[in-house]
Amino acid sequence: MKKWFLGTVVLFSMLSVFPAQVKYDYYQDLSESIKTDKEFEKDFYKTRIPANYADAFLYYTEEYDKIDSTFRMKFYSIMVHESGNFKRYVNKNPNGSVDLGPSQLNSYNIDNAAFMKQYKPKDKSHITTLYCYYMVVSINYYWDLIKTYGDKYALYAYNGGPKAARIARNNIQDPRFASLVRATTSYNRNVRKNVKRFSQELQEFIKVSRIEHITELKQQYSFIAKLKNSIPRRSVHQGKKFVSDVILYFIRKKQFREFQPNELVIKLNIITGTFQYQFTQGNIA
Repeated sequence: MKKWFLGTVVLFSMLSVFPAQVKYDYYQDLSESIKTDKEFEKDFYKTRIPANYADAFLYYTEEYDKIDSTFRMKFYSIMVHESGNFKRYVNKNPNGSVDLGPSQLNSYNIDNAAFMKQYKPKDKSHITTLYCYYMVVSINYYWDLIKTYGDKYALYAYNGGPKAARIARNNIQDPRFASLVRATTSYNRNVRKNVKRFSQELQEFIKVSRIEHITELKQQYSFIAKLKNSIPRRSVHQGKKFVSDVILYFIRKKQFREFQPNELVIKLNIITGTFQYQFTQGNIA
């Protein structure tokens, strides 16, 4: 077990010449600038979903995503599959119906007044086009399918209707339904492949974006730039490390993550300019 040390360090050489209000503004501005993983996640979707759908997608999946953190990714994966990665918004079916919008809402549902009323958006604040409206109706509909059939069979119902979900859930072996079973099983498999692939891409996006974000913050909130006429030359290296440590503190605090034993923990007291350091022997972040 490593021995813990606890000490209070007052950085007189750097902070005594830094006015209290400026110090407060510096930390307040920095704290508000740190982006969370959820914000990076939103950036991920905005880079992949066309602008006239992206904001509505994020807004109307927000409530469901708080309950099921995978819902947003699942519906995004559905749209990619349905629309050919947002390239096909109109598709005519052999039965005469038409699928419309990025979520390919079927015209039979669109013409069903009761269906459209049941799944209409809670408001129209982010609706940009008619196809965008259809997408939001589909979001609400898919959430209802998950509640009704569970995550395992909701995709069957979305693609082939409630009948397909019941057949799959009850494992009904009937030659009359063979074509429907094949189509919905294939649909289910392909969308789930998308979910797995895009989830990995999302994590990589967050990882790379966080590194770029931290690098940008270090440049933007350079302690040297803030105090370029105030810090003695001998404090330059210390000032650079101080910036990194403060950024680390705010990232951990905003992400609600535990500090690791080998990471520097800074408890800030803006009023007094006093910084409490807690660290272990060995490497300090």
